Amino acid sequence: MGNRTSRPDRVVHPEEDAPSSDSEVRARRRLSTEAGSIPTPRDAGGIRASRGHRNMANNAGTRLHVLPTGEYMLEDEKAGCKQLSDSVVNWFTKRNRDTLQVCLAFVPWIVQQAYFDGGLDQEKIVVHRGSGALVFADTSGFTALTERLARRSNGAELLSDCLIAFFTPLINLINAYRGDVIKFSGDALTIYFPAVDDEAQGRPRHSKMRLPPHGSFGLPDLGPMATAVLRASACCIEIQKRLHMFNTNIDGVQLCLHIGIGCGQVTILHVGGVIPPETHVPRSEYLVAGPPLQQVSIAEPLAQNGEICLSPEAWDHVSNCVIEDTSRKLDVLGFRLLLRLDERQYTFPTIKFSAMENDRRHEKQFRLSELDVIRRYIPSPVFKQIQGGTLTYVNEMRQISTIFISGSGVDASTDKGACVAQELMASVQKVCYRNEGTLNKFVIDDKGMLLLLVFGLPPLVHTDDPTRAVLTCLETAQVFERLRLDGRFGVTTGRAYCGVCGSASRMEYTVLGDPVNLSARLMGNAPQDGILIDDATKQLLSRELYCVALPPIKVKGKEQPIAIFHPFKQPEPNQMGLSVDGQIIFPWYHRPLSMSQQLAETEEQSRDKSRVNVDQLFDLPNWEGVVNVQRLLGSPPDGSLNGTMSDTPVIDARTWRLPPGSPFANGGVLFLEGPTGTGKIEFAEYVASHAKEHLGMLPVVGSMGTRLSDLERLGVELLRSTLSVFRYLASSSNIEFPADDFQAAEHLLPNQYMIHMPVVQQAFQGRLNEEDSERALFTLVEVVVSLLDILRQQTSIFVIMLLEQGTSIFPK
Repeated sequence: MGNRTSRPDRVVHPEEDAPSSDSEVRARRRLSTEAGSIPTPRDAGGIRASRGHRNMANNAGTRLHVLPTGEYMLEDEKAGCKQLSDSVVNWFTKRNRDTLQVCLAFVPWIVQQAYFDGGLDQEKIVVHRGSGALVFADTSGFTALTERLARRSNGAELLSDCLIAFFTPLINLINAYRGDVIKFSGDALTIYFPAVDDEAQGRPRHSKMRLPPHGSFGLPDLGPMATAVLRASACCIEIQKRLHMFNTNIDGVQLCLHIGIGCGQVTILHVGGVIPPETHVPRSEYLVAGPPLQQVSIAEPLAQNGEICLSPEAWDHVSNCVIEDTSRKLDVLGFRLLLRLDERQYTFPTIKFSAMENDRRHEKQFRLSELDVIRRYIPSPVFKQIQGGTLTYVNEMRQISTIFISGSGVDASTDKGACVAQELMASVQKVCYRNEGTLNKFVIDDKGMLLLLVFGLPPLVHTDDPTRAVLTCLETAQVFERLRLDGRFGVTTGRAYCGVCGSASRMEYTVLGDPVNLSARLMGNAPQDGILIDDATKQLLSRELYCVALPPIKVKGKEQPIAIFHPFKQPEPNQMGLSVDGQIIFPWYHRPLSMSQQLAETEEQSRDKSRVNVDQLFDLPNWEGVVNVQRLLGSPPDGSLNGTMSDTPVIDARTWRLPPGSPFANGGVLFLEGPTGTGKIEFAEYVASHAKEHLGMLPVVGSMGTRLSDLERLGVELLRSTLSVFRYLASSSNIEFPADDFQAAEHLLPNQYMIHMPVVQQAFQGRLNEEDSERALFTLVEVVVSLLDILRQQTSIFVIMLLEQGTSIFPK
């Protein structure tokens, strides 16, 4: 086969001439096993293999060859070739065209333009710097609508229909005036009207005369910025005329808009790039920054339902083109309400026609060859539904845990601030994905940077999603501390709408509902670097966390005060492993792996239940696992080791001997493995107790657990339980020994290992950064090994390690 070159593959259309070289003829494209697509021409008419899928396809051993005749040959891993029939090729072609058509609605025009201008290179964060008008349009009524529909069996379908009916004419008007919907913030829109010099572009193709950018003959050109503000103003006026008091036909609920308009220098950032756990495609976000955001953050709240408010900067550009609404006075100097256009000069049809006549955005629109680029902005489960032609299936009412995070302390419109925004986004992505959540939004408003994280969206659904959400906040707070940013966090749990919001031409996957709004309210009321959670979240937390109740607060949209709580991570137990009185304290007593145990049992109850489970395990004397354990120990179960084993006889140590080859006789390794629920932990507990009581072997224990946020946990528990054995031996000999584990480690470690003590201290205190966790684990294990070398000179020891993958889909 020909070698692949570093340049993009040449695309071969069946109707094109044959390529001129054998290497191009033999250029291999691979089948995508996940997306189910195969290589494509560079327009929307072919079949394709995305770059991100090639490794998967290569593993499968399936390749597609494009012959000089334009035929497609599929080669399997045994080098057998089969020509794809026209029906197969046509099927892939149609599916990919349909997929592209829907996917285009998830990316704004300005991002597509930046790609073709070379702005989406991996190294670039700022992909666009320009000027224009910025509009923030907020919708009232969706919260009430969502609350009513959440109780209906077909609530998701009804709400989806309402969203489409409302946003379709809204977005059509925005596109007609050459606006670009940058972001959906729940039920609100951020819209960008770029200041483009249409005069400089010359006469549009097929036009017989030069149409002024503002659309009115005989009037002087306003200039790009004023024209952008005029288009934004005309668009918003027409939106209010058509959609104010929009009737949803659901329990009398009506939707209203209040709109703010600003203008100035606009910066578009492209941040993220971390790969989520459920896919292999990096996830990126785009966001808008600049002075107009500050303007609309003041203007939009000043506007009441059905009103439009302009900032002083925007008003200066169109004061001679529009009529002011003087029916009421605004509290902020310089901000004006917009009543209507001055239709003696400008009209809606002419402004709109001029904007459309000069619109050249389609010249830089993503094609099928850029489908991989589009996927960066679409959640993987949503993309799969788009491919299957079942996008409406993603719309549902479901139980989720929502996190709103506010970050301030940096201006993201500057080069330095953009780098901080990228670092923040990537760091939060890593934390979120490590806990198997979804980062749904990253926007910038008057308060700074705003992130929306959701736990419980398919396919990453867990019984402990509220716990994962709060743990994510605690870890993210460390990210903010490292970046020297001020962070505020709000967490809620409840039933909300999860689905697409928008129209066929522009949409996003989002979450809507009362829990989502409440999360934002809690974030706004949180102190600096503080985390507030609601009662629903608090009730579902595992024993890994505890909460302190705070005085209830009043929030917008709620008649009664809301109960709020501040979560904290549970401190590690004072003892781990062997206590001074000879009891073995296993780490899974403190943090059981089962969520049912986490929610329903105390630590004492978990310990008692484990003993009962051991008793029940040995009620099956003929089971293979029980037989093997008895063979290795050389004895039947010993009832003296478990207070609940009343029917099990007490062993006389004189009647049994360890069999040859047993790891308890000459040393060795014993693996206990099997499916969940087969008694591995119970076996480990019994073996530990038996070895201690009858063989004089002292235990060192450690567990990896189910959280990826504390990779060093195994090393910490091994070290602490090793020190517990030293403490037990010292107590038995009436020798003083430090009660503090860190001091004990300093007391025991040889000098060559003292260099590791800062890492040990940080690990004991739980203050390790994410990037240091893996290195710390190896350091802690090295320290443990050095102490075990000392310990084994004094006593027989055995080490129990629980290597548990748990509910995480990440390999460990």
